[in-house]
Amino acid sequence: MKKLGLVGIIVGGIISVIGYWKYNEAEGMYSAAKAGYDLFGGSTQVIDRWKGRLDDGRVILIFGIVLLIIFGILFIAGIMNDKSEKNERKNRNTERDITSKIEQLNNMLSSGFITQEEFDLKKKELLEKL
Repeated sequence: MKKLGLVGIIVGGIISVIGYWKYNEAEGMYSAAKAGYDLFGGSTQVIDRWKGRLDDGRVILIFGIVLLIIFGILFIAGIMNDKSEKNERKNRNTERDITSKIEQLNNMLSSGFITQEEFDLKKKELLEKL
C-alpha cells in the first residue's frame, strides 16, 4: 500500500506540473489573443481556442492535485499499517517468550530446581509484562 501510494504521489505530481504548465501557457496566449481582439477586432475563434486550452489545463491541474491527495492518504495509511503490523508481531513474540519462560519455570519446578514460591513469584512477574 505504501509503494502504491508513493507511485501515485509521483504520478499525481507530474500530472499537476503538466497541468500547471499548460494552464500558464494557455493563460498567456488567451490574454494575448484577447488583447489582440480588443485592439484589432476580428474573429473570436482564436480566443475561444485558447479559452478551451485554458480550461483543459485547469482540469489537468485539478486531476493531478486530486491524485496527490488520494495517493498521499494511501501512502500515510500504508505507513500506519506497517507500524501496526510491527506492534502486533512484537506483542505475539513477547507472548510466546513469556509462555516459553513459564513452561521452563514449570519444568524447573517439576525437577526440583526451584520452589513453588519462586515459581509463583517469577510467573507473576512474567504475566505482569503482558
